[in-house]
Formats: sequence, C-alpha cells, structure tokens
Amino acid sequence: MGRLIDKAEDVAGVLLHSHSDRVAVTVDRVARSLKRKVDADVLALQMNKNLERNLPDEPMRFTGADMKKFALLSRACKSRPGLTKEQAGELQRNQAEADAELGDGVPE
Repeated sequence: MGRLIDKAEDVAGVLLHSHSDRVAVTVDRVARSLKRKVDADVLALQMNKNLERNLPDEPMRFTGADMKKFALLSRACKSRPGLTKEQAGELQRNQAEADAELGDGVPE
C-alpha cells in the first residue's frame, strides 16, 4: 500500500505542483534519503537517470557532492528561507545594473 501511495503522490506532484514545489519536494527527499543512509552517489545516479528522461539534451550531471549540497540547502531553510524574495530581487537588480554598465546584458 505504501508504494501505491508514493506513486499517487508522484502523479499528483506532476499534475498539481509548481516548479518551486517540485524543487522543494526533491531537495527534501534527497535530504531525508541521506539521513536514512542512502549513499549520495546512488541518489545522484537516480537523479541523472531521471534527468535523462526529463531533459535528454541537458549536458550537466549530478554528483554525490551535489546531493550533499541539497541536504545543506534543506537544513539552511529549516526555519526560514535561505534567501528571501527581497534579497534575491535586490541581488538580481544589482547584477542587472552591473551588466548594463558593462554592456553585457542580462542572460536568459
């Protein structure tokens, strides 16, 4: 029954969750898996298999070190955002201004 519920949650996630929701859920799953002693390289391998299916032309691949960084991100956001909307907006505006001054433009 547990696997059926997990599958239903995955299907619901595809249909109902926003991109931000899917990112948060994935980071949380990685962090919980590492806490339960799933090897970081095994998680990276699974994420890469999913990446091949979801974005076949993506040249970058996940590593075990990336999985550990996801767990760090999860811990950093335990009680509040690791980066607030206001902070992100200010940093992005500052970067856009710097790019405009250099004539680099803003990347897509």
